This record gives sequence, C-alpha cells and structure tokens, in this order.
Amino acid sequence: MSPQENGPAALSSWLTNEFLQRILRDAENHESTVVTSSDIRPMGGGGDNYLSTMYRVSVKTKDKEEAVSTISLVVKMPPSGVEMMKLIANSSAFLTEIKILSDVLPKMFSLLRETSPEEQEEFGARCYYAENTMPYVLIMEDLASKGFRMAERQKGLNLQHSLVVMRSLARYHATAIAFHKRDPELVESFEENFFTDSRGFVSNATLPMLKSLAAVVRSWPGFGDDYHDRLLKRVDTIYDDVLEVMKPEGNAFNVLN
Repeated sequence: MSPQENGPAALSSWLTNEFLQRILRDAENHESTVVTSSDIRPMGGGGDNYLSTMYRVSVKTKDKEEAVSTISLVVKMPPSGVEMMKLIANSSAFLTEIKILSDVLPKMFSLLRETSPEEQEEFGARCYYAENTMPYVLIMEDLASKGFRMAERQKGLNLQHSLVVMRSLARYHATAIAFHKRDPELVESFEENFFTDSRGFVSNATLPMLKSLAAVVRSWPGFGDDYHDRLLKRVDTIYDDVLEVMKPEGNAFNVLN
C-alpha cells in the first residue's frame, strides 16, 4: 500500500488498522497480532519538524491469548505544499534517512551484537515501514514510550547528558568503521547529502542569516565593525568551504555521519 496524500484527514485513508496490522505482523513475524484500534495525532507545532510532517499513532493490539497491549508509532512524511514537495523530490535527504533507518542501522546493530553479545542500546528508533518513492513515508518506533524526550534546543544539554551523547557517538562511529569493512559499497553510497544536492535552497536560506548575524554582531560591545566585516567577507565563500569540509577524504579515517 502506497500513501498518496498528506495531511491529517488524508492520512487515515491509507493508515488503516489493516495496514498497521500488516506492518506489525511483518516486523514481529507474528501472524496472530490483531490491531483493534488506532488513534492518529499531529506531533509538534509549526516549524518544529523542519522538512517533515510528523504524527504519533497509538495502536491497540491483542494476541492469540487475547492479551491487550498498546504500541506507539511515529509517522514521518514530507510536508504538504507544491514547492516543499518539489524540494524533497529533488533532494536525497529523505531517501538517505529511509536507507539509514531501514537498512544501515539494523545491519550495524546486528554487527555490534555479534562482536559484543552483552546487552546493547540500539542506535536509533526501530523502523517498521518505509516507502522509498514519492511521497516518502517512514513509520518508526516512538522512543517517547521508552522515556526519551527531546531536549529544549535553546537550553542545550547538561554535562551528564552530553557525556551520554559522546559515548553513544563513539560507539556508533566505531561500529560504522567496522561495518565499512564488511559492506564498503553500502557505506560509500552516501556521498551526496542535503547540502550538496540542495545547494540553491540551502544557500538562499542560510546566507541571509549570515548577513543578519553580521548586523547583530556589529552592535555587540567589543566586536563592532571588525567582526561585522569579517563575517560579510565570508558570505560569498562560506558555502563552498562547508562543502569542502564535508567531502570524505579517500585516505583518511572517515565515519558514516
């Protein structure tokens, strides 16, 4: 079943109990799972999810023993609107995310469990379903049901949570290096990214921000015209510099990031 429309009303036309039941049975390899009801609600406010529209789906199920349980899922889709859909269609961002979540991360975690059989935290949310043609869709495990929550981006993280992030990244990067040796073709297929294949959109969005930052910096005590002028001199070259930094170096120590 391929979702053809976006928006809360259209979503329920294809995200039916029967569809949810099928993907849960496929994911769990358990044909006795029966979906009895589901509830779809939007996630976040306007602008919270950047180039995505997201929904939380609460799914009630029962098994052959009549035991009832509730599974919380997250549905991620491109935003509605002609221009945004064009941007997504011309970018590899959504397809890359689908490939990472549905293919790469499960394989990396499987490799980690082979080499470190003790209990390990997965690298991300479990992917239950992915549609890799427009309009794209991802159906994932809702990590909020495990106690995770999004930190307030303006406040950042405290030391304790920062250390958790750094240890998790180290474990991920080490596994990525090992996985590269096992499947170099798959890892090396991620050369393009949102910045390279959406250059016009990203530069048009970010360069005015740099000019605005320069104007604000001019009013800061101790910065003034000097730093304002330095920032403005970077406007024409900074995007190319960013792209150069993001290029993998053939003989260097690279990770899948």
